[in-house]
Amino acid sequence: MNSFQIVRSVSTSFTMLVRFFFLVVLCSISRAADPTPCCIPQQFKARMFSLSAVLTAGSTNPVIDDDVIQLTYDFTHQQTRLDGQTLIDPATGARANYTIYNDYKNHHTYTIKGGVCSQTALNQPLVPPCIPANFTYGGTYRVGSSASNTQVQIWSGTYLGTLWMNTHVSDQNCAPVSVNFFGDAPDGSAKLLTSYQFLDVRSDVTLHESDFRRPDECKHGDAAVGK
Repeated sequence: MNSFQIVRSVSTSFTMLVRFFFLVVLCSISRAADPTPCCIPQQFKARMFSLSAVLTAGSTNPVIDDDVIQLTYDFTHQQTRLDGQTLIDPATGARANYTIYNDYKNHHTYTIKGGVCSQTALNQPLVPPCIPANFTYGGTYRVGSSASNTQVQIWSGTYLGTLWMNTHVSDQNCAPVSVNFFGDAPDGSAKLLTSYQFLDVRSDVTLHESDFRRPDECKHGDAAVGK
């Protein structure tokens, strides 16, 4: 082997070594580049589909709710409004309208059905906009068509000590795609299985006081009152 062949062989080996080095570095960067928990907008509106099953302690028959909801979420002021339609007749698909105002700051829920407002205690915190730091990243998947799709991140972990929470958010802006809970209620009163699916999430909205202003029938004390 002449000197030119030796130099060429050494050069080829060095090139392969450099390529291998950068391949290792790129793989290391890729592994280290797992996303950190993100935050959804602190204020947004969304269309939400909710399916839940609640088994109260001592009961053998779960209460199942199927709801279509227009959600207004305001973490800044600790309040939400849900304008919903709950399924009352699976055979016909008939639904009944309701509106719920959740005041997390003062721990009250106001529910309006058929013109009657009832007030109950609200003991659970508002689900925070940021994915908890202790949640585990579970990878990604894509939704949509080949021409237009969104990458979705999966996060999961223990929530409020007793519930397993699974959260799917948009890779682009952390907008919620779905949120699922199952396990024991923190107060031990029931077992829960709840799934929320989000559509048309709008974080470019400006929320006003009027979005959460309760009607007059909800301003007369704790008892259920109606028009």
